[in-house]
Amino acid sequence: MGRRRTQRVITRAINVYKLLLKHGGPIKTPKLFEKALQKNIVSEYSSLYQALKLLSQCGLIERSFNKGALEWEVIKVVENNEKLEEILSNKSGR
Repeated sequence: MGRRRTQRVITRAINVYKLLLKHGGPIKTPKLFEKALQKNIVSEYSSLYQALKLLSQCGLIERSFNKGALEWEVIKVVENNEKLEEILSNKSGR
């Protein structure tokens, strides 16, 4: 049993998801962290990973290894903010 998904966690995940969408392709974790820091979405790696884990569990993004580095990419586009929040709020993530 994991942590309860607070509105703060869901909002952070939505903002990270939007960064990934805007980037438009695979992005390495350090570069994503840098962008999220600049936008004041996260202040530490653990917050970023929590958001990425939630997005991944909900089937919205996937991770892959490229040349020894972890990359993240959107695999399901959801443009409606309410639908995105509903997906992230749902325990099953679906």
